[in-house]
Amino acid sequence: AVLDPSTNVIQYRHVQSGRVTKVRPPGAQVLVERLGHGPAAVGGQRRATAPVPALFEESESEEDEEDRCAREQREVQAAQEQKEREHQQTDCDVCGGALLDPLRLVACRCAMCACCAESTVQYVRQCPACGQAVTMAKDGPKSDSAELRRRIAEREADPTDPLYEALKAQRAKLAGLTKRRNAACRVVLEFGNTASGSGGKTSYTTFVKTPVVERGPKGAQNAVAKVDFNINPGYKKPTATVTDFSLKTGAKFEYTMARSYPCFITVHFKKEWGLPQVDIQYVVQDDPKTSRRIVVDMPVAALGSKRPGQVSVEPRNGWIQCVAGQQPVVQYIGACTLKPAEH
Repeated sequence: AVLDPSTNVIQYRHVQSGRVTKVRPPGAQVLVERLGHGPAAVGGQRRATAPVPALFEESESEEDEEDRCAREQREVQAAQEQKEREHQQTDCDVCGGALLDPLRLVACRCAMCACCAESTVQYVRQCPACGQAVTMAKDGPKSDSAELRRRIAEREADPTDPLYEALKAQRAKLAGLTKRRNAACRVVLEFGNTASGSGGKTSYTTFVKTPVVERGPKGAQNAVAKVDFNINPGYKKPTATVTDFSLKTGAKFEYTMARSYPCFITVHFKKEWGLPQVDIQYVVQDDPKTSRRIVVDMPVAALGSKRPGQVSVEPRNGWIQCVAGQQPVVQYIGACTLKPAEH
């Protein structure tokens, strides 16, 4: 292939016959000349020439380095701008209220006020705003909101700040939530399943345990009397019943099937706790591990009184608010619903 200097067009010259054409012969091997030099080959034999350094190698390397540096600078600048936007946030991503004593979850970057944290990630392990799993530290959900907390605290201390009244109202609300927690017995029911497949079938292990128990009856630690597992919810008789509920591992039920299936869980509390029977309408999931949490809340003063009936809940994070002699009230957290069974 040679360049015709008169037309600035690539032409193709047969190295043996010398015939020239503007159309590349199909299947032909093309020897490209370097500009300013003679034919690349004579008589079918490549002509020996002095070694020529690779064209543009150095400049291309320099250009790539420049592009990389520019890209890294843009990324650093974008990260700094995003961090500053996070530091300037004033509204809770959960309730929309003033961001009092904020907590910013490191995994999803959602920020929530202390009031929302008190009733959600204090007990559950999914973000109430987006549903993503919460990264935990030894002292609670992992957060990196130090600078944001400092700025909010400055605004809370300034009566002339536009956010002052909203923060004051949030502070009063938080005090009420803390007082209620200190006067309540709370049992956290964590339920879910693990799944492991082999040979076209999957082994599902459904479980329920109590990772958190706060202020139960004096001297009592284990709140659960027994747990029923039922893979045929249309029948009253459970598929399996566990009566030796363990404080460490809870209760488990394993069953192997080719697809997911309903496995309703019924938790029976001991009589002295005065807590309602809880029916969890669970469906096993195909992920390696799935779990959700329900917080059962009862005023300490009402413990041991007449059991407040029973309550059915969806397989979601939430609360069961109990009052002696009244029907329990269910409140769900976020939209962390699980996939239904296949039909």
